[in-house]
Amino acid sequence: MKIPFHKTTHRSILLFFIVILMVNKPCAMLVKNWKAKIRLSSILGSGCQPSFFFPKSSIISTLFDLDGTISDSDPIHFEVAQTFFPGYGIPVDHDFFMKNIHGRSNVDVFGKFFGNISPEKFHEITEQKEQIFRRKCQEGGLKPVHGCIDFLAWLKDEGIRVAVVTNAPRANAECMIDALGLRSYIEDLIIGDECARGKPAPDPYLEGARRLGVEMDQVIVFEDSATGIQSANTAKAKGIVGVCTTIQKDIMAKKDGVTYTIHDYEDTGLKEYIQNQRNLMCSSVDRAPAT
Repeated sequence: MKIPFHKTTHRSILLFFIVILMVNKPCAMLVKNWKAKIRLSSILGSGCQPSFFFPKSSIISTLFDLDGTISDSDPIHFEVAQTFFPGYGIPVDHDFFMKNIHGRSNVDVFGKFFGNISPEKFHEITEQKEQIFRRKCQEGGLKPVHGCIDFLAWLKDEGIRVAVVTNAPRANAECMIDALGLRSYIEDLIIGDECARGKPAPDPYLEGARRLGVEMDQVIVFEDSATGIQSANTAKAKGIVGVCTTIQKDIMAKKDGVTYTIHDYEDTGLKEYIQNQRNLMCSSVDRAPAT
């Protein structure tokens, strides 16, 4: 027998949640103190205190770069650059690649070396390059950064949300995500060229936080490039994990905003770092004065 969903039911549900807010300290504090700026859905059942009413979740979220951070794609990008750019009279060695191409959007790269080309020509030549890249990914040349898949699975188990923020063209990003089987771990995909400004401007990371419905002081960013770190730092991320796939660890550690560095996701202290950041955020909510 189907039970009609009357207004009485609405009142009962509302009363139920009011009772929970009264007994759950972080939730009650949220209602009393708007300055906490923490979403209700993130507080409920968080690791701040045991909860019998809600599933495990977290008050922190993560935003990941893609190339060189999740996917070990830089060797493919370098190979494609060495194949493609000399055809236009631009020789590419490793130093040139790192200074002028690595971590940068096609708008930046082609704008710098091809000048004021028409939108039609820009699309034509960039698509030529990206088709070469996607073909190599689909042929099995793309691998994840060591330990990344297991780490993403751990974040999912911990209730820590994940989105990807990249300067890669959407077709490339979708191709890499599919090639690595990452769909079940990622909530959203933010493309730099689809924002007002790509990295190193803060816009892509600000958009990532907006899509997840959180503030940047709730976000841990994972980045491997100087442009990406600048973007995350300017966006005022809570923390930045420097993934040292292309930049030496001692250099990475000195980048503005970097709070932790790893060679890969097998780093023995990485999970502890994330847990500590979550605990600090929970503590700040507990200490927030009620008004």
